[in-house]
Amino acid sequence: MRPLLKLSSVLTLVTASILASGCPTTPLLVNARPLGDGKNAVIVAGSVYGVSLAATGAENESADDDVYGLLTVPTIDLMYRRGIGNNFDMGIALTGWGKVTVDGKINLINSPAFAFSIDPGIGGFFISAGGTGGGYVQFSLPLLFDVVLSQSIRLTLAPSYSGIYAFASASDGNNSASASA
Repeated sequence: MRPLLKLSSVLTLVTASILASGCPTTPLLVNARPLGDGKNAVIVAGSVYGVSLAATGAENESADDDVYGLLTVPTIDLMYRRGIGNNFDMGIALTGWGKVTVDGKINLINSPAFAFSIDPGIGGFFISAGGTGGGYVQFSLPLLFDVVLSQSIRLTLAPSYSGIYAFASASDGNNSASASA
């Protein structure tokens, strides 16, 4: 294979992977293969988070329909992982705008051509200013599938169930209120 053709194939695969990845989540920072007993990994990944302007309460009076736009913000995601035994590793991640996540990856199948793991995790974010605060806790259960396509290319699929519990509270000194969803 010519070097230029090989490079263009790799760039096409990387671009397609980024476009197909959707919202950045912890499973995008790991694969199904276990690290191995006593081994460590530090992962740094660039991400882009998007927020609908409609979700912020903004109104678009000049538009005839419900077109609001999207605010995108680049971030850096950081993760540290440690192998505990040959089939388990744990990770702690700081992603997005300060979300902290802890997960434990349990490897169930690890063959040369295929690997399968489950990676349950919990994370969240909380912010408080004055007497008002809010945040959320997110529970996730990704299934990680690694398919080895060649010696240097591995495809990781990560379908995931995720649940979010959001909460807020307010206090003016003598009175307080809270809500959750």
